[in-house]
Amino acid sequence: MRIIVTVDDAYGVAFNKRRQSRDRILCADVLSSLGASDTLVVSPYSLPLFAEGGTVLRVSEDPVSDLGVHEVAFVERTSLSHLCEKITELTVYHWNRRYPQDVSLGFIPTDAGFSLCRTTEFQGSSHDKITKEIFRK
Repeated sequence: MRIIVTVDDAYGVAFNKRRQSRDRILCADVLSSLGASDTLVVSPYSLPLFAEGGTVLRVSEDPVSDLGVHEVAFVERTSLSHLCEKITELTVYHWNRRYPQDVSLGFIPTDAGFSLCRTTEFQGSSHDKITKEIFRK
């Protein structure tokens, strides 16, 4: 199972039932990171972030429940602690800020047995620095 999330410095993913932030350059990076045969699975809530994703998108009320072999789920506003054992690749985009939160990722990847494979940084449209980390089990 391959998952993509955005988190703040405390691994927060949501506040007051909303995403903490959004960034169009980050969303473009998500789409450009997909392999040629990959599909990004998003919730109806996340769909507007990827309006230009075209045919590489599939909308699902629960993006992680029915992932196919060549599908990657973009997950917002949800703790993933209950799925930690099933995740094989986790892409984490860090806002590099601390926002208020009422939902956290539910685990720290390195503490949960993931190995950091790659780190990159880029300037976003709303954040001076966004850090992208790719973890694998």
